[in-house]
Amino acid sequence: EKIKHLVQVLYNDIGLERLRDEIKRPLDGLRVAVHYGCHVLRPSSTLKFDNAENPKILDDLVEITGAKSIYWPLKLWCCGSPILAIDKDLSLSIAGMKLKSAKEAGADCIVTICPSCQIQFDTLQPEISRVTGEQYNMPVLLYPQLLGLAMGFSPEEVGLHLNRISAESLLKFQRKT
Repeated sequence: EKIKHLVQVLYNDIGLERLRDEIKRPLDGLRVAVHYGCHVLRPSSTLKFDNAENPKILDDLVEITGAKSIYWPLKLWCCGSPILAIDKDLSLSIAGMKLKSAKEAGADCIVTICPSCQIQFDTLQPEISRVTGEQYNMPVLLYPQLLGLAMGFSPEEVGLHLNRISAESLLKFQRKT
């Protein structure tokens, strides 16, 4: 059997329509900066996950939650995590450029499918601010957290309390039941 990423299972095996049927509390008006992560897209000839130059799978999955996947110029840039142990300041500066790009594009949050990217953007955000001198206060969710909220799970059930940057501001986008 072929090993699959969770997002491939959701998109290809379960499908958008079936997932859409499970959305109980759509995230109306939430503007999401989608971040795929380098290692899910490249090398594209080996991974065959999505089009590395113009990916859409995660964008489509975000949109079924009622949120809007927005355009942002640095969407396909690396988060900087792979060089964290080699050049921490450069790594955090790269992440800072991405956070700034998402913020300037009007994102309410970043959603990723890569745990390393989530750690880089969320857990290390205070350090990124120290290196860049800028405050971002940008919530960063893993896609299952976003999907869970839209399906009606509580913030605790999706682990929002484990995120370093508070995502409580995103709850106002949940349609009331």
